Amino acid sequence: MPGTPRIEFGYNPPSGDRGKETIRPREYLGDLQQALDVATQGFSSIWVSDHLNYAAEWRLECWTLLTWIASKYPDVDLSTIVMSNSFRNPALVAKMAASLQILSGGRFALGYGAGWHEGEHKAFGFRLPTFR
Repeated sequence: MPGTPRIEFGYNPPSGDRGKETIRPREYLGDLQQALDVATQGFSSIWVSDHLNYAAEWRLECWTLLTWIASKYPDVDLSTIVMSNSFRNPALVAKMAASLQILSGGRFALGYGAGWHEGEHKAFGFRLPTFR
């Protein structure tokens, strides 16, 4: 039916251990590429989380991973699953987002939020803002 909005789906690949799939650091890049090769055939976007570490597990940094994905998969949109506003200066985030937007040909959407995991803040020496 003309004019009917199309439902689109996005994929959240593992950027580190989240207890849902097996992460093998030595095989991670090949496993990720296989997953994205399949996902990009049906999903219209890729969403990467902004956890620096969630516990003691292995994890990649989201901006670097998104930039790699942007270069390898030019036909999908890109986004962050809620960037933590306390991990990076807002002006730096704006510059990083603008850069990725240009490098990806306009395919990036910034998800920006509070950041809630106290352990991550402590591990990296970031102040966790109050929730008032």
